[in-house]
Amino acid sequence: MLTAKQLVDIEKLQKECEAHDKFQLKLNWEMLRNRGTDQFDFLLYEKEELIAFIGIYEFGSTAEVCGMVKPNERRKGYFTELFNKAKLSMANHSFKRILLNAPATSDAAKGFLATQGASYKNSEHQMHW
Repeated sequence: MLTAKQLVDIEKLQKECEAHDKFQLKLNWEMLRNRGTDQFDFLLYEKEELIAFIGIYEFGSTAEVCGMVKPNERRKGYFTELFNKAKLSMANHSFKRILLNAPATSDAAKGFLATQGASYKNSEHQMHW
């Protein structure tokens, strides 16, 4: 279960990343706010500031992964560090499929996905009314 401070820190990091990168991250806030456990949330703090986050969202036998790293802290291995922890957690739950959610215009995400041997599955579009 995430604390109120952790939720505020995640939201602050999300806003910073979205403003810097000019895209929206798909964090499932309903699930983040109502988790009964912290086994699907991975946070990395430096000097009491959240610099990286990965959340795993469980949809039946599928795990969807979304995360972010503070723009000026990228290329230091922080996402890989958290993703390795997340992979252990996902292995303990025997998911049949793992979806890595990445914005199409994110060069950082594309680079990371290439190192993981991930293959393209599908795109999602957001509609606003």
